[in-house]
Amino acid sequence: MEPLSRTEAPPRFLAIFFAIFALAGVLSGGGLCVAPATAVWSARSWASAECTITSSWVETHAADDGDTYSIEVRYRYAWDGVEHDGQRYDLSTTGSSSGLSGKEAVVASLPEGVVVPCWVDPAEPSNAVLDRDPGLFLLWGLFALPFIAIGFGGMFWVLRPRKARPVTGASATTTPSEDGPIELSRTYHPLLEIVGVLIFASIWDAVCTFMVVAEDGPPLLFTGIFLLAGAGVTFGALPYVVLRAFNPRPRLVLDSGRIGVGSTVQVLWTLDGNTSRMKHLVIRLEGLEKATYKRGTKTVTDTSVFHTDKLVDIEDGDFNQGLASVQIPVNTMHSFTGDHNAVEWQLVVEGDIPRWPDIAESFPITVRPFRA
Repeated sequence: MEPLSRTEAPPRFLAIFFAIFALAGVLSGGGLCVAPATAVWSARSWASAECTITSSWVETHAADDGDTYSIEVRYRYAWDGVEHDGQRYDLSTTGSSSGLSGKEAVVASLPEGVVVPCWVDPAEPSNAVLDRDPGLFLLWGLFALPFIAIGFGGMFWVLRPRKARPVTGASATTTPSEDGPIELSRTYHPLLEIVGVLIFASIWDAVCTFMVVAEDGPPLLFTGIFLLAGAGVTFGALPYVVLRAFNPRPRLVLDSGRIGVGSTVQVLWTLDGNTSRMKHLVIRLEGLEKATYKRGTKTVTDTSVFHTDKLVDIEDGDFNQGLASVQIPVNTMHSFTGDHNAVEWQLVVEGDIPRWPDIAESFPITVRPFRA
């Protein structure tokens, strides 16, 4: 049997890909949220002291895509009779960010010579801050959530135990008792695909906007990575699925819903829409076998093609409609669903459209056992 490597990526590769996403999320979440949150919690037990401001200013950090700013402050305080110099304003670990006016207001409230309360770590008196309260910088841990969700969600999807599923895509249209013409159901739903990508892009872009306008934004590097990923979804994936929705729509109508091993039915195929830019059309019958088994502690599902028959193969011809014969060989297996194995049949439509998303749709059918 020929492995179905053309349509299904190797699970092991996908697991590694999603694991990289998950690792990036865990590491960035630890640096942007867990570490500062732990510091904020620990600072609740720090003791109060009086600090004298020696200098304060807003530091500008120049960058090609815009300047960022940070609060710089120097102060002196005494602990157990020992003089210490401090320079931390708060517990943030994100460095510089946008929001100049807010930082200027903070610096204006800390002129040289003013005495303000500060918070000192009794276990390490050289460690002190002027503001120990939780700040917006903790929200930058949200940056890691999409990576964690995609990473662990993807690994679960790849590695989760799978049971073979019955062929349901055509069950509503290919009922064995029906003798008349039957239109097969498509598995591709363009509106759902567009809505899904649009929702994902909207959430991603909202997070990017928050990063840019927030007072205590994340480091510029993290913001840049997020913006690039958002641009890829917004200007890459979204236009692709929208353009794909305007492809010619395949329609397959069988002259009978009684499809069994050894039988032959006629399929009337049509492409609704503009086919003038198409260069190649292929319609084929595929029989798929799925086997679910244990590999060590993991449950794996392998899919292979045990039968393929090219029904239509047209280059630079009439792509509007045609008639083809679908013959199910006698020495083959009918549709079947078990606990660990499944046999599925489908008609696949593929159309080549230069400089445009190609047509790639499948139409499941149910094949009954052979009857003499």
